[in-house]
Amino acid sequence: MILLNPKQHLSLLPDERSREIMRKTIAFFENKGLKKVKEDDHAHSWYADLLEFVKREKIFATLLTPAAYGDDSRWDTWRNCEFNEILAFYGLAYWYTWQVSILGLGPIWMSRNEALKRKAAQLLKEGNVFAFGLSERTHGADIYSTEMSLTPQPDGTYRANGEKYYIGNANLAPMVSTFGKMADTGEYVFFSADYRHKNYELIRNVCASQNYVGQYALHDYPISNVNIFKEQIAVFKEFLAFATPDEAQQKDVDFLLALGEIFTLVVYGQLILENAKTCAVGDDLLDQIADFMVRDFSKHALNIYSKPSSTPQQMDFCLRMMRKPAVDANRFGRVWEEVYGLKDAYEMTP
Repeated sequence: MILLNPKQHLSLLPDERSREIMRKTIAFFENKGLKKVKEDDHAHSWYADLLEFVKREKIFATLLTPAAYGDDSRWDTWRNCEFNEILAFYGLAYWYTWQVSILGLGPIWMSRNEALKRKAAQLLKEGNVFAFGLSERTHGADIYSTEMSLTPQPDGTYRANGEKYYIGNANLAPMVSTFGKMADTGEYVFFSADYRHKNYELIRNVCASQNYVGQYALHDYPISNVNIFKEQIAVFKEFLAFATPDEAQQKDVDFLLALGEIFTLVVYGQLILENAKTCAVGDDLLDQIADFMVRDFSKHALNIYSKPSSTPQQMDFCLRMMRKPAVDANRFGRVWEEVYGLKDAYEMTP
């Protein structure tokens, strides 16, 4: 039979984990029952029970995490299509939260930003949903007319401003893949926004249904410190390639020590990013670490700039390396509370 009959479902997927996901999902809805499904639909009740089930069983994490970033996971379109069919059979609202999560993850997995990929993998493991911030109220999905704008700041950071409309999961997605345009170059870009950030305004649900299809606005939303640190490293690589220390500078221990400080930051930064997933380092802590590394990088760049022997070209690169981290008092507060919560957790044996 081509039409889906959940009570006679026979999955052709080759592995037991995949078949288990399909069986458990069907069982979830059958145990919930038609009466409750209809009641929730008529009452426009948010599907918290489904999301809790997905979180508990790590279903989105298994289905939507590429193998390189997860545990016993893979992005398998055939498998995802079977899961699509089961969710949509029981209600389009249930399918919708899954589908917009897929859309939101697309720009992340296709990007070259490894830090964001690791962040997405961890959030999937924690049972989160994702969102895709493309359409705007007056333009729909016309990307060429987007009014979401990223403006460069004097300190080298960017601030995002604009509104998005008809965005599923906008109320609960810690990573909203948001489409915008660079104010200075006109280039198009995707960036990640967090619904919990104070500069993220969730305006309303524009749809009367179980789904949350949101309108949200970003007000001077800052782009994260890890990206700023990576940009500093990129400029430092240019410095070494095109403004290489001359023979005299290579014999100047003071000059080399200043260069060595930046080298040290780059190496430690790489180690931190590589081990963030292994050591379960949260995004707030990772960004707070990047905060001081951005500042230290700038300090050492200023030191090289001020050397009597620094050339005009070297000084220009140093100016480009001097950046101010994106300040986020809420993030700092969350890290502080986490650390303060360890107070009295250990006391040495007398």
